[in-house]
Parts: sequence; structure tokens; C-alpha cells
Amino acid sequence: MTIEWVPAEYGGRKQPPPIGLYYAVSHFDTGHSESWSVVFQLEIHLTNSHQQWISQGKVRFLVKN
Repeated sequence: MTIEWVPAEYGGRKQPPPIGLYYAVSHFDTGHSESWSVVFQLEIHLTNSHQQWISQGKVRFLVKN
């Protein structure tokens, strides 16, 4: 999976998290106020043609259900 990080000038990170496991809380616009814990297994960081950070790796929810 490819992850595109929000640039710092738009409230995102100055650089991506370190390679390896990264845990984050994510909010989804489902009509309810819900947050989910997400686990990123980051394998590589690159920059795209717009000089924005992108990462490749795997993403899963912390809890299966």
C-alpha cells in the first residue's frame, strides 16, 4: 500500500515516521464520531513528483473487529 502524508504546511508532519511499526489514531467521516487505532508497517519512504512524502508498507486496524 502507498501512504501519502499530509504536508507540514497543511497541518501534517515535517517528515514521515521512522521505518517500522507506527501506531496512529484515525478518524473516519461515517456520520458518527468514531476513532480507530491503525497500525502502519512502514517499509520505505520516498518523495513524489510534488516533493511530498509517501511511504510504502502495510496498514491494518489494531483490533480485528
